[in-house]
Amino acid sequence: MTAQSVKWWSRVHKWTSLICTLFLLMLCITGLPLIFHDEIDDLFKSEASARELPADTPQAALSRLIGAAKARYPERYVQVLGWDDDRANVVNVFLSKTPEAPIGQRFLKMSFDSRTAELIGEDAQEGGLMRTIRIFHRDMLLGLPGELFLGVMGLLFVLALVSGVVLYAPFMRRLEFGAVRRAGLDYWPEVNLTRHPNLEALYVSLPASRFVYLSTKADRIYTDWHYLPHDCLVFGRETRGLPEDLLRANWENCLRIPILNPNIRSLNLATAVGIVLFEALRQTGQFQ
Repeated sequence: MTAQSVKWWSRVHKWTSLICTLFLLMLCITGLPLIFHDEIDDLFKSEASARELPADTPQAALSRLIGAAKARYPERYVQVLGWDDDRANVVNVFLSKTPEAPIGQRFLKMSFDSRTAELIGEDAQEGGLMRTIRIFHRDMLLGLPGELFLGVMGLLFVLALVSGVVLYAPFMRRLEFGAVRRAGLDYWPEVNLTRHPNLEALYVSLPASRFVYLSTKADRIYTDWHYLPHDCLVFGRETRGLPEDLLRANWENCLRIPILNPNIRSLNLATAVGIVLFEALRQTGQFQ
């Protein structure tokens, strides 16, 4: 890949991954409170309990409880009546504004003492944090807008996966077992190794660096170069070195290590790296 294509894929992967992460975070923020809404309601809202009465106090007729609710709100319609799961001797009556309550309409909740038909409390169940979260979560996922939104998010997930494969697949090539670790031995944990699929990716990852190329064909000796702290030393393969076109395009930044014996074609790559690297560290004051 060229440097331009690496930049383009990097932008696609960065922004699609960020949007997908925010989408999952939004699902968690709006979804988890719906699962634990009872616990959250209990935490922020306390409900009164029925007062203490003798254990043999009889239960009031359900018609009496309904009558008490209708007497307080004669314009409303009873929809549901049931015992409270968490409070003893409490019956909840739910009333709506219309005979047939449409989906999404909130009921008026009235709590009565099941023995005396005394009103304990009422809750309009309108507004509040839980309702806002529920509406947002529902509107985000249901209906045609929700389907379009989920379709767009699915496309972004695919783009994030594809761009990730394009960028990182070259780093996932299998090496022979121990190919890198064999020489490192117990020093391996101290090595910060980063693999780049090509030079273009290296250029993108180090935008502030100056690149210095080592070759036996260069004119300038490595000790004549003034090294900077952010210089990046580029070495080629031990068998054939760096490509000719790369050297010609960067000839002013090409260096060589002098070899006293003309019959020696080149030095061992690890040895050459150590020679130049330690000269660069010396010049930049790393040994002080």
